[in-house]
Amino acid sequence: MKFHSDLSLLDVDKLPQNVYDLNSSYFYVSLLPREMKLRFLSRLNPEARRAFSPILSITEEFVSEDECDCIIFPPCSPYMGFVEYMDNHSHTLSTTDKPVVAIYFSSDDSVYDVGSGIQLFRGGSYRSLNQDNVHGSLYVVADYYRGVLSPKELKVSFCGCSTNNNIRGEVLSVFENYDYFNSINRNMWGGDDRKDTADRDSYTIGPSDKNKREFVENMEDSLYSLVVRGKSNATYRFVESFMMGKIPLLIETDYMLPFDDIIPYETNMVIVPYGEDYDKALREFHNSHTEEELYNIQLENRSIWEKYFRADSAYYNVKSLLSKRML
Repeated sequence: MKFHSDLSLLDVDKLPQNVYDLNSSYFYVSLLPREMKLRFLSRLNPEARRAFSPILSITEEFVSEDECDCIIFPPCSPYMGFVEYMDNHSHTLSTTDKPVVAIYFSSDDSVYDVGSGIQLFRGGSYRSLNQDNVHGSLYVVADYYRGVLSPKELKVSFCGCSTNNNIRGEVLSVFENYDYFNSINRNMWGGDDRKDTADRDSYTIGPSDKNKREFVENMEDSLYSLVVRGKSNATYRFVESFMMGKIPLLIETDYMLPFDDIIPYETNMVIVPYGEDYDKALREFHNSHTEEELYNIQLENRSIWEKYFRADSAYYNVKSLLSKRML
């Protein structure tokens, strides 16, 4: 399958430099000409560069519109609204008879009718309210896995901000009552203790080594990793849990999970609907598995990250999905 994009609409120098604002752009930047790809990577902060560097292994590139099977719109700004994003590409929509791929990753849970000719990848929103040509996109994260697996001890980690969504704050307040809960509560896992000469905080320049170490150790020390929505109905913690080889404890709020037709989420996560008894569901899962089974789930989850969620793997899985939908 071959893809085309109008690269004159893309200014690589204006793309974000951190993983949080780049998130779902991995498929698009994987197809850039190598010179542009290197330019893109050179501008990223160290954490983002670590997350996106696997795209260098992808040799496929955008082709001309005549040669392509479908057209991909450049990813939107994370602060751009969906209507504005689509309006920016209205001319292409009105003049092409090729299928279209759109990548929208603002913190927006609204539901949009994109029509049948567009395959939309987006973070957030709600599975039950979207058409089947709207897909949950994943967040690309840096790899900090050190091969540490947890024994059968009931421990749950969390690192993040409790105030960016009422649901998250409510869920965290419940878990704070349990001795097995180990949390680091701050604006972002990278912390805000690092500044550069331009007075940019760690959101832009990346987390300090100290905060990265705290994050890794927080997850390594626990068998389970609490995953609960943030500003939108999604969170980086979901993919980070698989990256670290942990078992996600997902507070289900009608998530649009990526690749949900091929990944065994039901067996490799604890999924508890929002508002139910989280502790009871967690203990039932925990007590129904042997230590060996829990070790194997951790290994499988790390393998899932490598096979589906790493930047290069994610590219090939999206390509496969689009081939099934469009060809």
